[in-house]
Amino acid sequence: METYFKNYESFDEKPYQIELLKVCPNCGVGNNPDTWLVSHATGEVKVFKHRCPLCNKDHLTTQILKQNNFCEIVMSFPKPTIEPLDDIFFEHAPRFSELYTQAQYAETMKLYDIAAIGYRGAIECLIKDYALDFEIDSKDTIEKMNFDNVISRYLKEDELLSNTAHAVRLLGNDYAHWNKVNDIPFETLKYTTEITIKAFLMKFNQKYPPIKPNQKL
Repeated sequence: METYFKNYESFDEKPYQIELLKVCPNCGVGNNPDTWLVSHATGEVKVFKHRCPLCNKDHLTTQILKQNNFCEIVMSFPKPTIEPLDDIFFEHAPRFSELYTQAQYAETMKLYDIAAIGYRGAIECLIKDYALDFEIDSKDTIEKMNFDNVISRYLKEDELLSNTAHAVRLLGNDYAHWNKVNDIPFETLKYTTEITIKAFLMKFNQKYPPIKPNQKL
């Protein structure tokens, strides 16, 4: 569970730092919530309500105020319903991150047709985000290309990754059609999507390693 700290001011107390979840546990998107103190039965234990500005749903945290004026989360509710993406995607593949998270949310609601179309669109955006971030083509060129073309153009030297991306494209297309042709289960599309994401995660991590080659430790 990744967190960060933010200054909190109450009308009857001195300002202090509260701990916030980095990802909303309801929608799985980056979390910058509106926060209210709802209970502080003792001076140290505090209960906060947080409202995500994206999904407009609430979550709760129970926190303990430490001597250094920082609160620490000891309990949160609800528990996350989806697995958050690696932070590197939010920074370097923002459109993919947005679509993928929405598709995950649809899946948790058992809207599998919508989720499948969302995963297909997310992988198309991931390839385009990759092409833009790696400066393979200009934004104007990238945005004019369809899914089939971006695979052929930007993954032509990676046959295995090209194969999985095409599989996501074809399976996702099937879910968008009135007359669904294949009886391949949704789980197969989801698994193929995850394989494709892991391959791109490796590419981004290779471009943005935690330590640069000439960096002094």
